[in-house]
Amino acid sequence: CSSDLSASLHADKTPVKSEISCGTVGEPESVMYSLWADIYEVTEVIGEGLLSGSVTIEISIGPHKFMLPYQSSHEGGARWDNKSGRAKEIQVSMPKDSEHAYDIILHLWTKRSITMGETRVGYLRLKPTSVWGWANRPMWRQLKPIKYEPGQGDQQVAANLLLALNIGVSSDSRARNRPPRVPYRTQAYQLRAYLYQASTLPAADVGGTSDPFVVVTCGGRREQTKVIDKTLNPVWNQILVVHAELPVDLTLAQDILIQVNDMDTFSFEELGYTRVTCQSILRKARSQSPAVISPNWYSLYSEKNEKIEGKLLAHFELLTGDQIKMTPLPARIAPAMKKCVVQIMVIGVRNLKDHGLFRVSQPSVSVSYAGATKANTKKRADGDDGNFNWLELMQLQVSLPENHIFASSLDVEIFDSQLFGTKQVGTVSIPILKYLPWLPEEIREKAKNSQQLIQTIDYQRLADEAVNLANEKALKGMYGIVQRDENAEDAEEEEEEAE
Repeated sequence: CSSDLSASLHADKTPVKSEISCGTVGEPESVMYSLWADIYEVTEVIGEGLLSGSVTIEISIGPHKFMLPYQSSHEGGARWDNKSGRAKEIQVSMPKDSEHAYDIILHLWTKRSITMGETRVGYLRLKPTSVWGWANRPMWRQLKPIKYEPGQGDQQVAANLLLALNIGVSSDSRARNRPPRVPYRTQAYQLRAYLYQASTLPAADVGGTSDPFVVVTCGGRREQTKVIDKTLNPVWNQILVVHAELPVDLTLAQDILIQVNDMDTFSFEELGYTRVTCQSILRKARSQSPAVISPNWYSLYSEKNEKIEGKLLAHFELLTGDQIKMTPLPARIAPAMKKCVVQIMVIGVRNLKDHGLFRVSQPSVSVSYAGATKANTKKRADGDDGNFNWLELMQLQVSLPENHIFASSLDVEIFDSQLFGTKQVGTVSIPILKYLPWLPEEIREKAKNSQQLIQTIDYQRLADEAVNLANEKALKGMYGIVQRDENAEDAEEEEEEAE
């Protein structure tokens, strides 16, 4: 007989042995399904960037499997042609109720030429309902790794795969005539990424700052900017050029991935990312004039696809073979600047918390713009118990952009002198836009109404009272200092476990 059984498990401190009888049920009604799969390309295969080898895709549903022929990989990518990339049709009997149908599972296998061993490195699991029908249109999907690297989070990607996957009832008239593969031809492109600056990035380091750099990935190829140390408002003014093979039909191309990362000693941490479609930045004009650069602010997103406060100022342009030769790269992209003097009246700091076992006793203030020159308080602060006053006028000589879109923020840091050196204990960013003397009046009014306190929040999270205090100061027109709380780590770990 057959049985349809559903069960759940729970912990029991005093389990008791028992038997439960269940009646027999009839076999669920089944029908024959047809599964079609066309594999086109795989890019950024994990672990394939340094060694030559080959890759393949295995498709399985229930007891049925089909493996494509191995293809030689180059720089972590491989392509299948019309013959090798067309998987044999799989027919499988499954329950008519799609909730009880087998999942479709794809596995990515690699075979290195050095060891000749086969390794399963990635997989993709799909519900039949997600690919139901006969559309046959390829799309990019991300494969998850079989083995996660420690400390890299749960958003790791084993590879990117372009495939068309369709399933339906075999008796459907459309299942009798399988359409040909979508034409997939590639050509050489050049991506030019004009990366200017970022603003209000998340803090990833202990002192409340980050060491940001940008990585741009296009067609499995990537380039990165220089690292800017200890800032949440980095300025790069750098052009990245990426050469990639992309589909002639750019609607089949992967989105361009732009990641802003924090550099650590032996690794890096993603601060935020954004994506740009290839067809949206393709240069259409054929002229020998320099590229028309119109930078935009791009919102950044976290690993969980949540919008964050940070933004990236950039411009992207995709060119084909002839356009590459006819369009020279600009010699520099730094905006026109004016030399200015910024005056900052440092009044004081309130409710500055102790750090670790040490009390804050000799705090000082440092102000900088775009990682350039710094101004520091010279007076010794008066006060105690986290409340200190300077009443000092600081002057900072800086170069500020003539075009307001390039206006960044002042980085303010609080340091404390200790027996074993100076330690950073808090930071805040002050947008400089509304203080530009040449700012058009209508933009100035908009800046006054919209600009709010920008807080640099440490990744360990602040105690609730510190955040509330900073907000209260902001409402009064003051700038709150966001400070690192070294005692918050255990509480945060408990909260994450609870979530």
